[in-house]
Amino acid sequence: MIISEDKQAQAAVPGIKEYFLGAGEGLFLRVRPDGTKSWIRRYTNAAGKRKKTGLGKFPEISLDKAMAENKKVDQLLEAGKDPRIRRIEARVAQLKQALDTFEKVGREWHRHAATTHEWSPSYAAVACSSFVMV
Repeated sequence: MIISEDKQAQAAVPGIKEYFLGAGEGLFLRVRPDGTKSWIRRYTNAAGKRKKTGLGKFPEISLDKAMAENKKVDQLLEAGKDPRIRRIEARVAQLKQALDTFEKVGREWHRHAATTHEWSPSYAAVACSSFVMV
């Protein structure tokens, strides 16, 4: 069965085992026994190994959005890039941004407490070193 609209994806019933329904051009709907559904792209990497990468959960990601993401994967593959590495790099960038935010809040908290004389200079140094904000 080839999925051509969201109603068909919605109608997919979980089975005893995980199974895949094709949507064309390497795009598949993965249906798990617990009822969760997600879009998967199967591809062959530069080393000739078969791989797959997730494109999002259904119904949060519709078939149209999954097809658009699938085209982005095609572009990455044509450029010789592995789409799984792209996702990992995006996660790392997101984590770095969260750490930067934490550091900014910590520095502002430290600066405020140290300049309003809530802390002695020695305690401010200890607080700073405990957050490794040197």
